[in-house]
Amino acid sequence: MLEFDALFLFEFARGVRTFEEQPVSIEYSLNGRSRRYTPDFGVDWADGRRWFVEVKPSEKLAETQTAEKFKALKLWFGTRGHSLVVLSELQIRRPIRLRQIRELLRDFAAEKSHKADLRLYSTTAGMTFGEMLAAGADEKLIRGLLAHRLLACDLDSIINHETVIRPFEEADDDALFL
Repeated sequence: MLEFDALFLFEFARGVRTFEEQPVSIEYSLNGRSRRYTPDFGVDWADGRRWFVEVKPSEKLAETQTAEKFKALKLWFGTRGHSLVVLSELQIRRPIRLRQIRELLRDFAAEKSHKADLRLYSTTAGMTFGEMLAAGADEKLIRGLLAHRLLACDLDSIINHETVIRPFEEADDDALFL
């Protein structure tokens, strides 16, 4: 289930172009022994980055043997120009954020948003959700622009009238995985 929840983050990240399960199997060396490893996911970003992602519970990651393994794997991927990103429930299942991402994806993934809509609201940078509504903005449109990552906000707090809305920035995608 943890891997399934990670898919919501990949789907929501605007800069993620593609992702796939178990994209490669590699051989690496640890403590003088040859070992095989298959990452859970491969993620290709629009800016050319390639992430290999491992999803593990935090208590497993705290084990010395697991830490050694992922240190060696990060080095292996790094020397080849890629990143191994290890995610646990601490990044994936941040309670408010994951729930809001799931709701935005469910409610607005199939709807079309237009860049013209973003231009209409680009002057609202730093306005709260409530201020945008008071200025005549449509709630469904604002949520749609958030879902399509044309606008952004703090997803770790419940979206309400006090939520500050701002234009999306590329760093907003990386923040999903921190």
